[in-house]
Amino acid sequence: MKVTSAVSPIGRGDFNTLAQNATRTKGRMVDLPGIVRGLGADLSKHNQFIAWSEKKKINRAVIFKLIDIAKEEGDLRSLKSYWNSLMCLHQLTTDGKRLYGKYCKTRICSICNGIRKAELINKYLPIVEEWPQPYFLTLTMKAASASELSQRIDQICSLFERIIKKHKMRFRRGKGVKLYGLKSLECNFNPKSKTYNPHIHLLVPSFEITKIIFDEWLMEGVRIFGETFVNRYAQSYKLVWSRKKKMVELIKYNTKIFTDPDVKKFRGDGKRSPMIYAAAIHTILKAMENRRVFDRFGFNLPKATKARRTKMLTEGYKEWEYYPAVSDWVEKEGACTLTNYQPQPDLTLVLDKNIDTGLK
Repeated sequence: MKVTSAVSPIGRGDFNTLAQNATRTKGRMVDLPGIVRGLGADLSKHNQFIAWSEKKKINRAVIFKLIDIAKEEGDLRSLKSYWNSLMCLHQLTTDGKRLYGKYCKTRICSICNGIRKAELINKYLPIVEEWPQPYFLTLTMKAASASELSQRIDQICSLFERIIKKHKMRFRRGKGVKLYGLKSLECNFNPKSKTYNPHIHLLVPSFEITKIIFDEWLMEGVRIFGETFVNRYAQSYKLVWSRKKKMVELIKYNTKIFTDPDVKKFRGDGKRSPMIYAAAIHTILKAMENRRVFDRFGFNLPKATKARRTKMLTEGYKEWEYYPAVSDWVEKEGACTLTNYQPQPDLTLVLDKNIDTGLK
């Protein structure tokens, strides 16, 4: 077991005497080696950490391009967020059974998005399982240019809120149906037309609610924005057969990293080459700032007891640091790698050759 002396981050004094020194009470306490927070991840789930290695490799390649774009634009807010993402789980601590690290919780981080998705599915799937006949809807408007994207998202969100508010008032007066369900906001990029397609996905409990929202979207959308903005054939709804699969589809990333998600299709001959459009990702992330990308409407969750954030000193711990050269975490006091992840050559080729920043 490692033994580490606890010291004040300000002076060299003993940790136990810090409170006695009135002149140093404004000091910031830092976590010392071996001290971890939270419950940690199950270290026996090796495949999960291999997936994390791959996600981190992809994230780093994309984020460095996003940093270049943010620097070019002088966008300090995005720059700070991207650097934060870059350091997600950069250092880890293990104690033989659990793995601990600090998450960035940013929207570009696929590791944090995956954890967030799992938590939301666990929270909402039991409720969706009780719905009698759920339907999945996709509602959208005319595609937008980069400069129009934020406004188009405003239009989509305001139209949906208008419909919900209208029927909420009707239901309160005893003249309508209560509308409730789950909603997610997403945006795709079309590299051919250089346009963006923001849209909302809905999971609702019945065909009756589906028809009301669908018909209202067309009627109110055409009335307010015109037929060129809200086209009947761009909208869709379908009966849900697998509630869990649709939950996964509903709670996915608000933007896709690859234009073609199957990197294994990359052949390096220009005929089938998945691309990463970093400038488009940056544009989407900017437009999504301060917006809820997933939410419920028309119902509340049962009150849950908040788990207390635990902080403890582990015994027999090991510390790890991420090394991009090996796409893995390496033990600080040794030469072992954590996952033994080996990137596929086709993925490495895509990350080296197929990230478009739009910068000259």
